[in-house]
Amino acid sequence: MTTHFSNGVTNNPGRDKGGNPLWSVLKQPDPTSALTEFVYFDDFFKYVPADWTITDEGGSETQTADYDNGWLSQVDTAPGANAVNLLEGPDVWSFQKGDSTTPGLILSYETQFAIKDVDKLNTWHGLAIATYADPIAVPLDGVGFHHAEDTTTIQFSVKSSTVGGATSSTLVTAPGGSTSITLADAAITTKSATAPSTPDEVIRLGFMYVPAGRDSYHDGATAGKFWVFYNGVRVATVADTNLPYDKMLGVSLGWQSKGTDTNALYTDFIKIKSERMGVSAPSWS
Repeated sequence: MTTHFSNGVTNNPGRDKGGNPLWSVLKQPDPTSALTEFVYFDDFFKYVPADWTITDEGGSETQTADYDNGWLSQVDTAPGANAVNLLEGPDVWSFQKGDSTTPGLILSYETQFAIKDVDKLNTWHGLAIATYADPIAVPLDGVGFHHAEDTTTIQFSVKSSTVGGATSSTLVTAPGGSTSITLADAAITTKSATAPSTPDEVIRLGFMYVPAGRDSYHDGATAGKFWVFYNGVRVATVADTNLPYDKMLGVSLGWQSKGTDTNALYTDFIKIKSERMGVSAPSWS
């Protein structure tokens, strides 16, 4: 019996679009087809230093995969003032802005994390240019979530050094949009027969980039925008005025320390999905 799913996925071997059975015997989507996505997912079951460019200075920083279900633990047991621990992945991501006649590509990002001592860390999760080296501020070119020391809030920021030359940002709020979410200090829960050992006070944040020309998928507006998500709920929109579409960006996460006490950033996962470049974008209308 043949089962059909959305976007042409099926369990029937069939043939590919050119009538070639080379790949069609595998009952799964063709990763090179126009309707599939470029996907990155790291659940941090393991940490491989060679996968990252590491900025590690001013203290006793370590990066390990730890705790139940896999968490990246970026810890400094003896930080100096302004110590930095930042991880950068390969620069393989970019934003395709598009226009009314040439649609750009939708890109979604989500992460889940916790901070040991919120007041004493500046943190960053998102996409950034390779030269980004200090999470005390947002990257010169980047898109993501920045938390500043001495605050309990976090903002979503879009910045370009050349396109617009400024930063577009908004504080992440709870659903309803009137109250900023409050970050709280995280501790590691004690493992027992009925409970895992994981950080508490976890926050889940994400964004979706919606280029101009793709708005029939969303709300009928004509300009490109970002949708900002908190715990899977859309809570804000930010214009793409300062979108760094002329730069290649990499996955980036880390912290800069204010104080000299032990501190840590715990990241559960990072997930990114983008429509595959170099093929015609599907119609979402």
